[in-house]
Amino acid sequence: MGISNSELVLLIHLISFMHRASAKIFPSIDSLAERMNQDRRTIQRTIQRLEDKELIRKRVRSTGKTDVGMSNVYDISPLMLKLINIQLPTMSPPPNTHTCPKCKKFAKSESDIERLFGYRR
Repeated sequence: MGISNSELVLLIHLISFMHRASAKIFPSIDSLAERMNQDRRTIQRTIQRLEDKELIRKRVRSTGKTDVGMSNVYDISPLMLKLINIQLPTMSPPPNTHTCPKCKKFAKSESDIERLFGYRR
């Protein structure tokens, strides 16, 4: 994927703020800088590089009409999609087999499934 160590570490920290799959990720730049022991500006540049590589999306989250209280929400779904696309070609399709949980008969083809279990797909 062509990312640097600092980009990888930042991604790991962003993911650590996800408490469930649908959770929004909105750590402050200061929180990320403190966790990574980096300068605020370094974190901002790293985030920008991740956006440029289309691994994350950043959206400003405002609590009012002024800049006070503004934070960013980070979307890592572009990263997840890239990881899935990297993994999919290497995955082998599931075997076309079936084992009956009761009688433990084993079928390894469509015709075996139909013959042994009377089931058509």
